[in-house]
Amino acid sequence: MIRFILIIFLFVFHCASAFADSITYETAVKDALKNSAKVKMKAEEIGIAHAYFKENQGGLYPQISANTRMEKYQNLYNTENITISGEVVAGEQTAWRNSAYLSGQYYLSNWYKKRLEVNYYEKLRDVRTYDCISEEKKLIQELTDIYNSLAQENLKLKYGLEILARLKDIHFLKQKGFEGGIFPYEDVLKAEAEWVGMDRELAGVEKAFRENLEKLKAYTGVAYDSRADVKTIIADGNLVISEKSPIEKTPEYIARFKELDALKSKQKAAANNYLPDIQLYGRYELFGQDADHFDRAVKDVRQTDYVAGIFLTLPLFDGGTKKWERARSRLELKRQEENLKAVAQDKGKDIAALNTGYAELKKALTHYRKLQEQSARMLEITKKAHTLGDRSLIDIATMEKEALGIDRDLKLAELSTAIYEKRILLETDYENFMKDYNGNRTCKY
Repeated sequence: MIRFILIIFLFVFHCASAFADSITYETAVKDALKNSAKVKMKAEEIGIAHAYFKENQGGLYPQISANTRMEKYQNLYNTENITISGEVVAGEQTAWRNSAYLSGQYYLSNWYKKRLEVNYYEKLRDVRTYDCISEEKKLIQELTDIYNSLAQENLKLKYGLEILARLKDIHFLKQKGFEGGIFPYEDVLKAEAEWVGMDRELAGVEKAFRENLEKLKAYTGVAYDSRADVKTIIADGNLVISEKSPIEKTPEYIARFKELDALKSKQKAAANNYLPDIQLYGRYELFGQDADHFDRAVKDVRQTDYVAGIFLTLPLFDGGTKKWERARSRLELKRQEENLKAVAQDKGKDIAALNTGYAELKKALTHYRKLQEQSARMLEITKKAHTLGDRSLIDIATMEKEALGIDRDLKLAELSTAIYEKRILLETDYENFMKDYNGNRTCKY
């Protein structure tokens, strides 16, 4: 009974270990998004851009301040009052003085100058958001390539071990046949060379598998067992390819388009800097004074005056600063227009290449499936012929080896098709793609 329980426990533990060491594409993407320092850095840049926007938006509101001054004035020059720029600097009575005033100002010109600058920073915040999304997308693309390599190597190892076993069987049977005088020694050497070559090839595949596993670890931050089972991705096979590439929906294009829109606001702001500044201002003053006591000067505070008005400034000459600012903003706008065209061209080429590759892979899948059906029929015929004495065990092992090779190639083609589907969805429908991976929650403000 104890032995039975021990066996059950070991079985459950083995199953749990096998489950824990399996790697899926979905978990790898989620772990990579959580672990990526580059994505987090881009997310922080969104917050910085939002702070810049709010900082500049504050300049659209009136500026109000309260000020006070308490001092002891000592007249060292006994004469009548001397005034410089409207302020008494000598001749005033020696005393404690206390003054306070409330002032406010508001630039009406903000509505055709500062407001455009604020719009520029607001649109830059959106640019940083889509830059973050583009970084997420780039991360997933890189991870998809690594996962594709891992899954391919995993399939090659699984089928390779089966093929290696068949090659060893063939070698063993030919060795026995040579001892019985049926096969020449040359056939035995060829059979041995085949399984040795296959063994060497598998060693290279296993090396590449472990290297890519380390790369995946660098992306996800998860330590994997060297014998982890990489789950293959199942192809949908019914992905509809749009005749018109949805370039305008890609985050890279949207980021550059919004940057172009932001530069348009900046150019308008530079052009409006030639217009006059119009400022509303007001000031309300209180004053208290006593010749001998500080507290009496504070208690004696009284209303003295207030002032309100409009201040108009018209720029006439500034050394060409505004002229060259406007020229620079115009050139930046042209550069961004070309940048947008370049992004559209690159995305168009990428999507067209993916669509072409996907269409060709679907054709290849049909070919591989026909080969698999033919191989399965040939193997069945060979086994029946063996029961009738027309075929040998070597023939069966050879057919099984070829069937395994065809099955492996079919699985690899199906995996490549599934990877192409992931890449096409990444390029053409990123938002829906991300819904399967906890949505787009990192890149926000």
